[in-house]
Amino acid sequence: MHVLGHGTVMIGMGERTTPIAVEILTRRLFETGLATRVIAIELPHSHAFMHLDTVMTMIDRATFVLYPYFDRTCAVGRSLR
Repeated sequence: MHVLGHGTVMIGMGERTTPIAVEILTRRLFETGLATRVIAIELPHSHAFMHLDTVMTMIDRATFVLYPYFDRTCAVGRSLR
């Protein structure tokens, strides 16, 4: 999970994090006011992409470093709320 700021978090869905888990976490974040927007990123089902931070690392507010062999067309981002 990446905290992007301004109430926005990004959560990876892959080998170990199911869409239902993301939904449950998102509801809890909204209920507690810890987030106002969640972006769920669908990751390939592979051990190489188990965690969002193995695919992308935030190095400043507007910049990420991406894993060079990650096929960006495979990732689907869904903004919740």
